[in-house]
Amino acid sequence: MYFKQIYLDCLAQASYLVGDAGKAVIIDPRRDVEIYMQEAERLGLRIEHVIATHVHADFVCGLRELAELCGAQVYLGRAFDGEHACERLAEGDSLQIGNLELSCLETPGHTPESICIKVEDLGSEDTALRLLTGDTMFVGDVGRPDLVVGQGLTAKHMAGMLYDSLREKIMPLDDSTEIYPAHGAGSPCGKSMSSETSSTLGMQRIQNWALAEDKRDHFVEQLIEGQGQPPAYFALAAALNRKGPRLRSELPPLVNLSLAEAARAIHEGAQSIDLRRVGSYGRGHLAGSINIGLQGQFASWAGSLADMERPIVLIGEDHNDGEEAKLQLSRIGLEAIAGFLKSSSLGTDCQRLAQIDVRDLAAGLEGFQIIDVRRPTEFESGHVPGAVSAPLNGLGSGDRAGAAELDPSAPTAVVCGIGYRSSMGCHFLADAGFEQLYNLSGGTQAWVAAGLGLESEAAT
Repeated sequence: MYFKQIYLDCLAQASYLVGDAGKAVIIDPRRDVEIYMQEAERLGLRIEHVIATHVHADFVCGLRELAELCGAQVYLGRAFDGEHACERLAEGDSLQIGNLELSCLETPGHTPESICIKVEDLGSEDTALRLLTGDTMFVGDVGRPDLVVGQGLTAKHMAGMLYDSLREKIMPLDDSTEIYPAHGAGSPCGKSMSSETSSTLGMQRIQNWALAEDKRDHFVEQLIEGQGQPPAYFALAAALNRKGPRLRSELPPLVNLSLAEAARAIHEGAQSIDLRRVGSYGRGHLAGSINIGLQGQFASWAGSLADMERPIVLIGEDHNDGEEAKLQLSRIGLEAIAGFLKSSSLGTDCQRLAQIDVRDLAAGLEGFQIIDVRRPTEFESGHVPGAVSAPLNGLGSGDRAGAAELDPSAPTAVVCGIGYRSSMGCHFLADAGFEQLYNLSGGTQAWVAAGLGLESEAAT
């Protein structure tokens, strides 16, 4: 038996390769499937089956890629009603490869067609049952129930279905069952999932609030409460997964642009994303471009903040940056790339974003108004004294309630955890008319490291 979790940090996404007797099954693959093909070849396995536990909204699934490149049979849950060509798995249906049996549990709740896959080694009495839970259950949390509201299903109804699925399908399994979800911490598919990417059912009975909650109405209320607005790209990725996305080989190649060509594309409606690190962006960038650095969760933030209807001009150090960004954007369904502009082509007619050191801000604190763009829970746990909360997702959607009372003409320092999100926030604040913006280098992490105190909501 061969079992491997393949984790993609930038999307906090887990997929799985399961194999035996020269055959392999891939579960929840990402769109760039070369990693599965290379691993299967290394092990002498042939990829014969590929399964999606549900219609993913946070990434484009590689079902069609593996069907085309490997001849694999595609499977989704019985309740799948999209156009993607596939076989449908119902409760108890199974696939046999060598001594392995992969069987289906129908677990609606996150989506109507959600399934979990039990992996049993029939040739070994000592091997624990493995359960691939998709987005039905994470380590420490469960999947959000609100992603199918547009299909006429209420979040309350879906949350109730999820409660039933957990208790009727998952909780009766033995405590030794190993739990392998499709996501870890950092994914927008849940509220409070752990950074651990696997667990056991016994541990989850203790650690996962959703298994401990035994009142259905209270479970539904708890699950719905506090779910943030799903990122803009979720609807796009889900639509592609329902229909079947284009093969990556069908996507147009990345075109290198001159400064004049980039300016023309932007004049005709394109948006521009600068891929460089915060300091390089601050020293000079194309007017109107937003800084979403490749070194962070680039695809998730680009998919949350970019306009889904407009093509994208990418700006970076070299063509490899552009290719990497194009790949990451294709993983979430953003395919309209107008081209790549090398940052050395920007010339001297650039905008700048001032960076301010934590000690300089601390020394002149009374002269600044401070905007913290982190999530509310982060802000409440401790922030730079005097800061107001204006979460980045809200700024990107035009909600500047936290900053509404501030003076756009006054010096304004923008803060996040390390300076990555605050650089993005400055883009939206500049659009809102803030004239003297300063990005806090290193964010609250650098503030604390310098021995400077934070202010918490409990103390204010």
